[in-house]
Amino acid sequence: VNLFNNKMLTIQLYKLVLFSYQGINEEEIILVKEYEINANVVSNEEAVEITSSHQTINDEEVYEIRKQRMLVATPLLETIGTDIGNSICNTYQNVRSITIQLKKLHPPIENFRGAAGVTLHKEF
Repeated sequence: VNLFNNKMLTIQLYKLVLFSYQGINEEEIILVKEYEINANVVSNEEAVEITSSHQTINDEEVYEIRKQRMLVATPLLETIGTDIGNSICNTYQNVRSITIQLKKLHPPIENFRGAAGVTLHKEF
């Protein structure tokens, strides 16, 4: 008995740290800042046995999607997260759900220590 027929697979990519110019304040647009991006992509996998990266969601391609999107300066993290999610879904037709989390690791907020961020989730 194969317990994994009609299986779902979650690809998780955590703690990708990139430096980018994002934000709405002049300081944020001028100074490079550190961002962390996490992604969970759940897919329906048709193959009984996955033996090739072409049969599943490729973590290197998902990394490249996130990296390339962060090169485009954008005022809102919400926009960036939506764009990353849409790009992943357009690349892989078998996505069942996706969660994208973006964190600005050192936001320019007086007396603030920590990170500020957004999490976007969509199910199909």
